Amino acid sequence: MGSIVSQGENLILTIPKYLVSKKEIQKILELLNFYDLVKSSELTENKAGQFSEEIKKVWRETNKNRIFAKINE
Repeated sequence: MGSIVSQGENLILTIPKYLVSKKEIQKILELLNFYDLVKSSELTENKAGQFSEEIKKVWRETNKNRIFAKINE
């Protein structure tokens, strides 16, 4: 069905064309790139939670007037 060959610092993956589209392959490559970024990140789960809360706080402050205006229409 397919094969994987190691060549230097690379892996060569052979997949029959009928199994996946180019768009799906691009998504897989983006996911692999994301995994690589996460793997090398020094961000802790706690710090990510803090960032998330700060982002939500800023979003609420930025959008509260617009949201309340919609509610009071």
